Amino acid sequence: MQRNSNGKKRELTLSAFLERHLHLNDKIIKFNGFELYKNNQRSQDFFKNYIEKRDNELLPFQIKRYTDEKQTYIMNQNSQDFIVVEYIEEGIFLNEIAQNKISFQTFQTIFQNLVLSVFELHKRGILARCISSNNIYYERLEDKIYLFEFGFSPNCRCNQLYQPNYDITLIIEIMKDLYNKGKDIGTEFLEFKNKIYNLEMLLNQMNIIESYFKLYQLIKGSPSQEELQKVYTKEWVSDMRKKIQLFDFPDPIPIQINDSEQTDGEQRTYLELQELAIKLFKKQYPNEHTQLGYMYVFLYILYEQTNFKVYQNQVQKYEEKIKKINEERSSIEKSYDDISDTDRSIIFPSQIDKDPIRQKEIKMQCKAITYQTYKKLFEDKMQKFVTQQSIKEFTLEEARICLLLIASLNTFRSMDIEAIYKSNGIQDKVNKINEIIKQCVK
Repeated sequence: MQRNSNGKKRELTLSAFLERHLHLNDKIIKFNGFELYKNNQRSQDFFKNYIEKRDNELLPFQIKRYTDEKQTYIMNQNSQDFIVVEYIEEGIFLNEIAQNKISFQTFQTIFQNLVLSVFELHKRGILARCISSNNIYYERLEDKIYLFEFGFSPNCRCNQLYQPNYDITLIIEIMKDLYNKGKDIGTEFLEFKNKIYNLEMLLNQMNIIESYFKLYQLIKGSPSQEELQKVYTKEWVSDMRKKIQLFDFPDPIPIQINDSEQTDGEQRTYLELQELAIKLFKKQYPNEHTQLGYMYVFLYILYEQTNFKVYQNQVQKYEEKIKKINEERSSIEKSYDDISDTDRSIIFPSQIDKDPIRQKEIKMQCKAITYQTYKKLFEDKMQKFVTQQSIKEFTLEEARICLLLIASLNTFRSMDIEAIYKSNGIQDKVNKINEIIKQCVK
């Protein structure tokens, strides 16, 4: 008799990592695997080497596929959406490590492995970008780490443009978290912590190449000076910046909408998503002048931070878009009396709009205004729908607008969007939109 049961499960960005138990007669066979999120192209791309069984192209810090053909019961667990990988005894995510459980030797080993893993990525022209204690798996018996996610747009807490040396900041944040779990914190721990903190303080004073040379000085057996000079060149920095500008803000989000705004399952960028949000909202609520003004301001910031000016063939498109957006902002600011003086000063185009600090403040204000708009237009109506089951109280079009308002602010995971649009009933849509809203205001 054979049956399956699930053990531990960790939801990641593109997949879920889980432990499964195969009950075979009197035996229980444990194995690990990645459960890929369905209909997610980014998930398929990220796990391509696993799917196509190109084991030699997996990086040293990636967990290997399970390949023992003799164990047919385990091999048969593989499917289009599930990849069986080697079972790791005593495996744990870094953020699961309990307080007072990290020795200095383990702390130092994890740091060493993490830095060298990032170097492997950089040699291949890939930035770590989304590594964290949540997606790094630690094999305690072998003192080895596995990076389960890397290389795609981060949900980092930074509010500036992602720079090629922000990978150092991610490493430092991971090590800070582990430091707080150290046991018997003595001189060695404190000295090492000070070295990491000093590097963090100096990051803004060093150029990108210099900052990486400083990082590798902190580990034993670091890459040689020649190896570092070969990887960290001006060309590498330039290439990484272009990749960031190309992929960070125009990050593809799978959306399937089967109604008047046909998209045929195409992938939209954040810029396109914001433009769609404005188009729908303006049509349905033309008198919400403050909200519309802020939506155009946010669109302006997206275009500024995407920095199309780097690509010569897109300069004209960039300039035309910026001009049109600022015309809309000026028109809204001049035409309506129901906008407060504070909001008016933000909506009207200004020379200091390009300032990163101002952009950070405005993005926070955009989020606040959008939530206020949501509460005013939708919250009561959605509550009535949930309690009275009246479809007239909340239309699909309103659900779409409500969703796009939040989605355009990039405070969600793409899988949440897909789940909403693939739901069968509108109540499910309403409930899930509410879940996203709750996450936005935590």
